[in-house]
Amino acid sequence: FRFMLWLPQNGVRSGWKGCLAYVTEVVNWNKQLGFEDPRESIEYYWTQFRNSFKRLVTAEHRAVKLPIRPAMLEAMALDANLRDETDLRDICAYMFLFYTGLRIGHCAVASAAAAGHALRFEDLHFQPSFARCDRVLLCIRSTKTRMRAAGLPFWTAIERQPSLPFCPVALLQAHYMLAWRGNPSGFLFTSTSGAALLCTSFTTTLHRRL
Repeated sequence: FRFMLWLPQNGVRSGWKGCLAYVTEVVNWNKQLGFEDPRESIEYYWTQFRNSFKRLVTAEHRAVKLPIRPAMLEAMALDANLRDETDLRDICAYMFLFYTGLRIGHCAVASAAAAGHALRFEDLHFQPSFARCDRVLLCIRSTKTRMRAAGLPFWTAIERQPSLPFCPVALLQAHYMLAWRGNPSGFLFTSTSGAALLCTSFTTTLHRRL
C-alpha cells in the first residue's frame, strides 16, 4: 500500500493502472523467489484500497480524459444557433451521448468505409408517436464496450425532460426532421455532404465548441 502511494509522488503519473504495473512486477519477482502474492491474503482490504485509490489519487498524465459536465453542455447549447442544421446536429449529438451513456462511435464513424457502431434512423422508435413523443427507444446493434456480447443488440431509452432548458428528446426530434432523407438505413448523424460523420471531425468540432 505504501509503495502504491509512493509511486504517484515519484514520477508515475498514469494513475492506478501505471502504479499497479510496478507492484505486479515486484510481486512476480517475489513469486519467482518462492513467495506468495500478498494481495491474495488481504483481498478485502486490497479491494477497498483499489476503490479509494482510483477515487482519491489523481492521474496527471497528458492523455487522461476529462469528463464533460452538464454545465459545459448547456454552455455549448447556449452558444449555438439551433436553427442552423450543423449546430443543431452537434448539440443534439452531445446531449444524446450524455443521456444515453453511449460512446462517440455511435454518432460518428472511424472512416468513410467503416460503418462501425454508428446509429441509423431505423434504430430509433418514438413513443407513443413522433409528434407526441415522451420517450425514444434506441436499438444498439453492436458495441465496443460489451466484449462478451459485442454483436448482440440491446435497447436503451431517453425520456423527455421538460424541466431542462435543452431537452434531449426535443433536440432529437428537431434534428430528425431536418436530417431525415427518406432512407431508414441512413446514418442518424452525417456531415454536410450527407456522408457519415467522421470521428475526427466530431472531436475537432467538440474541442472548438468547448
